[in-house]
Amino acid sequence: PDVSFFAMGKTDTSPEIEAVRAWPQAVSDGDVSRLTGLVAPEVQLEGWPTEDPSGLAGLSQWVESTRVQLAPRRVFQRGPVVVVEQSALWWSQDAPGVSQPAQAGMVFELVNGSIARLARYPDVARALEAAGLDESDLAVERVR
Repeated sequence: PDVSFFAMGKTDTSPEIEAVRAWPQAVSDGDVSRLTGLVAPEVQLEGWPTEDPSGLAGLSQWVESTRVQLAPRRVFQRGPVVVVEQSALWWSQDAPGVSQPAQAGMVFELVNGSIARLARYPDVARALEAAGLDESDLAVERVR
């Protein structure tokens, strides 16, 4: 996936955005050890398509069992809250091939530099609303 998004646009990103920037590549690579360094041990996970995983163990299990490629589009930020608009391609173990790209919005809440809460929404508008952010909080926009 094209995760070069974070290297484009503004170069003066915040520590919160820097903490989130490794997320899409680590998930796409299925790299649980890298994710362990990004999230708090009791990370709160909300909005998964099936039952929400619980904590770091649940997140690790989800990453190991899913096959998804994430492509970030835009990043919004206000304080310790970061919203990422992204496209995702899913591979199913039950059906051959890859899904059509699905849009999603992810809300990241950071505490002491670690991701303490992750919430997944079907689109960025809902993620922004849930996070109390809006278009004026745009921090980085992908340049194609």
